[in-house]
Amino acid sequence: MESVKKVGYAVIGCGRIARSHLSAINQLSGYIDLIATVDFQEDRARGYCEEFGAEKYYTLVKDVLEDGAVEAVDLCLPPSEHCPVAVEAMNAGRNVIVEKPMCLTVKEADQMIEAADRNGVILMCGQSRRFNEPLIAVYEMIREGRIGELIHISVAAGSRSRKAAVGWWKDPAVTGPSNLVANWSSHYIDQVLWVADKRPLRVYAEGASYNDEFAGNDEFSVIIGFEGGLMCSYQHSYNASFSDTGGVAYMGTEGTIALKGSEVLLNGEKIEDVGTNINNFTAEIREYVTAIREDRQPIASGKEIRPVIAVMEAIVKSAATHEVVIL
Repeated sequence: MESVKKVGYAVIGCGRIARSHLSAINQLSGYIDLIATVDFQEDRARGYCEEFGAEKYYTLVKDVLEDGAVEAVDLCLPPSEHCPVAVEAMNAGRNVIVEKPMCLTVKEADQMIEAADRNGVILMCGQSRRFNEPLIAVYEMIREGRIGELIHISVAAGSRSRKAAVGWWKDPAVTGPSNLVANWSSHYIDQVLWVADKRPLRVYAEGASYNDEFAGNDEFSVIIGFEGGLMCSYQHSYNASFSDTGGVAYMGTEGTIALKGSEVLLNGEKIEDVGTNINNFTAEIREYVTAIREDRQPIASGKEIRPVIAVMEAIVKSAATHEVVIL
């Protein structure tokens, strides 16, 4: 069997989500050489280096980008740092995968996409739900015509939290004007746009804030209008739990598919054998390094995720102005 040339890899940012990325990287030892962990706090960089078996650690981004063994970087940083660090890395000739949200504004998305194109490198966003086995089953069932033409998507999501998991969730300068939008809506919006496979045209949103633990509004109700008449109604709360609110329903002219956690129901009947992995970082990172080796665009490339950022930005703007935002 022909051996695969491994990708020299570095993880930048050694916080909460980096642990999930590094655990997945360790499962992909046949694909990846973990060269370095990077964090401005030396104890964190060193600790993750030792725990996950990296060859070395750094405290400065510029130092890891001068390391010739590093071909690909994985950005596990707060949202406000995604664009500047990604652009710096791509200008240094490195491929980049960046945790969701890819960035906070369309302007930043365009800067990142331009840097990737100009430097001939890969830019991927870590939208892990693209690798969610039940969601993949839903996507395929809709493509097979199991519910006829898709006409309405309904999302009711609760991410109940009473206290910010990390301090920067409270800081709009770091997490963006709404932590709920950056932290959670980026998942659901990508899911909706991916399954819809249609261009979003306009967004209307109402929002409210009930908990000062989180930057910006922690409640949203959103309508998204798509080309061809497809619509999405989307409610999201930091104050209710997912079990209280329901899930995602894909309504068609001939039936409905509901996705509730790892359960898929077609017209109310549970579909078996759809898989259970709902947060597959291993599959996500495997796609990233495989795309590098095959010199192709990955699933959830920067260009593909740009519309997600446009809808996120529009939700915040519409909630503030109480006006429809045209995309």
